Amino acid sequence: MFRRAFRRAEIDIQYTEGFNPQQKISVANPLPLGYESTMEFMLIETDTAFTEEKRKRLNAALPEGVEVTACTEPEPFFDLHKTYVSSAYEWREITPEDAARLYDALKEWLQEEHIIVTKVREKKGRRRVQTKDIKPLIEKVELQDGRLFTRLCSHDAATLRPGELLLHLREHGYAGEEHPVFRRVKQFSRD
Repeated sequence: MFRRAFRRAEIDIQYTEGFNPQQKISVANPLPLGYESTMEFMLIETDTAFTEEKRKRLNAALPEGVEVTACTEPEPFFDLHKTYVSSAYEWREITPEDAARLYDALKEWLQEEHIIVTKVREKKGRRRVQTKDIKPLIEKVELQDGRLFTRLCSHDAATLRPGELLLHLREHGYAGEEHPVFRRVKQFSRD
């Protein structure tokens, strides 16, 4: 979506070198397909300064509901992926009762010393079993006005998405067949 919008808005994005050049665009903690978001951070490399006029042209080229709200010049050696280390998610389209039940299940689960989950992957005929403790990846769980919010780690070393968390809750008998829509509402930096 953004790659086409940059071309339509005639914004001078830099390209990688090599056989198949790509626009130099990085997104902090990209979301899986189907997730919603109210806040994303993107690093783009341009040949000239990204002015307010360019931001307006870009917004005109983006689909309805998607908007670039601000642009700033990053510090030298800025690393987008190491800056934003956790995300807050709202679990949407579930009843307040389901939200309260999931909240109680998460709080109960978090009383455990460790929350060990197992992931089985098959690749090229090989079966790989990976276990990890996801408890350190769950930073916060809140229930506000019948809505469930979670703050989960999302950086290079370890990432936990709410869909994965719900799957693990189900596997351990803590959740039923709720089908929330997940919306990222905030990203948090190291500072």
